[in-house]
Amino acid sequence: GGPCLEFFAGRPKAVAAAPESLLPSASAPVDELLARFKDAGFSPNELVDLLASHSVAFQENVDPTIPFTPMDSTPGTFDAQFYVETLLNGTAWPDDGEHAGEAMSPLDGEFRLMFDHRLSRCVRTSLKSLFLDSHRWQSCGNSIELPEKQLLEQLA
Repeated sequence: GGPCLEFFAGRPKAVAAAPESLLPSASAPVDELLARFKDAGFSPNELVDLLASHSVAFQENVDPTIPFTPMDSTPGTFDAQFYVETLLNGTAWPDDGEHAGEAMSPLDGEFRLMFDHRLSRCVRTSLKSLFLDSHRWQSCGNSIELPEKQLLEQLA
């Protein structure tokens, strides 16, 4: 028994490609990620909160040879495991080597996005700094309830 969260699975079918540079690439530097999400109205804390969705996410396009590879070891469960595993040191590529936007993964069968890896190690999103009021990344990884609560607040 973990927490229950009501949500609509999937997305509406796209009618057109997203405008170029709407979202930073998976290999974008942290400053670019934070700036783009700030433009969209999200603080560094809120960006980390939104990444809780990666707990139940899969990659499809960074390495198209292994579509639907989960981003943590519990892909069917919305939990804090994504935050914990992203802090682990990567040891291997999930398929045939490095692709742009991919970081080494700590576990077999798991995919790590480069920006998740970078954000988990960035002083502005992982450690107490002038920009944050807490150790956000670590606090999300230490609580089952916090990622759910924070994500719901961001989606409200």
